[in-house]
Amino acid sequence: MNIHRLQEPAGPGLAEALDRFERQFVYPLGPGRSFRISHGRDYSRFFRAIGGEDGATFVAESDDGEVLGTLGIALRPLQHPDGSCGRAAYVGDLKTVPDLRRARALVGLAARAFAWGRGGGAQAVYGIVMDGTPRTPATYTGRFGLPAFQPLGALLVLRIPLEGFQPDHRDGVAEVEPAAIGDSFARLGRSARAFATLGGQPLLRSMRPAIGLATANGRACGVLEDTRAAKRLVENGGDEMRSAHLGSFGWRATEDACELVRGVLRRLADDPAARSLFVSVPRAAGEVVAALRREHPGMVEASATIYGAGLPAGARWHVSSSEI
Repeated sequence: MNIHRLQEPAGPGLAEALDRFERQFVYPLGPGRSFRISHGRDYSRFFRAIGGEDGATFVAESDDGEVLGTLGIALRPLQHPDGSCGRAAYVGDLKTVPDLRRARALVGLAARAFAWGRGGGAQAVYGIVMDGTPRTPATYTGRFGLPAFQPLGALLVLRIPLEGFQPDHRDGVAEVEPAAIGDSFARLGRSARAFATLGGQPLLRSMRPAIGLATANGRACGVLEDTRAAKRLVENGGDEMRSAHLGSFGWRATEDACELVRGVLRRLADDPAARSLFVSVPRAAGEVVAALRREHPGMVEASATIYGAGLPAGARWHVSSSEI
């Protein structure tokens, strides 16, 4: 077995093997429906959009060129609830073949990726798992020299449909450069005493021009983007599920959060390619979720858990749905 670290597009042979490998994994989408994920020909682009030069995908390959597993990792600044900032490794896209080679591929991928993260100065590691996933990190970490993961926090990933939305063209949301949102997101994360995932390059993963948005009072901010240049969701019939994301979403009060979401939806209302908006919030943000549910009764909610090592449990987390 060979372990590759991808930080640029793979060669034709490996790219085709990765495509065949990824097509094996299908996820439910309601009665009679399912979807798969495609990272395209540039498989590591998704994690490079998070960590830049410190983003990579590790690939386990058999001697005959078959892909046995993948694990993505990005080293990025993580702001802590007290306002301090450290370097953390974000891991995800763990997939392995469903046979006896699974354990060997998993151990090889994790050992190489975690060693690379430590060499890059990561002081902690975390990943996000959608609830209902059969195997959580707690079942396969803490062995073979890998740090033991524990639950750190909880999220809700909200999918707001555009169908039936009536835009108010008088909203108080202004467009700013996406790069300018970072400071606002960090400031709002500090005020919420939450972990806030900083950095990232939306322009690398988004096919639509990424737009920074902020309320006039500066009490809510976000970046309107998508992930289609780095990750696509494809239904079982072959149609792509085209959705936008509100990344770097921070707010001071419930009314500020709702005002920003209305402004985002207004900008999507005339876009025939966008069918819905994804946004993630801490599960503890019940008032925001309830207010959005009242305004958008067709909203769908999915829960996720943050697992990790080297970080305290129990705090809120502000992360971008575009990076999950």
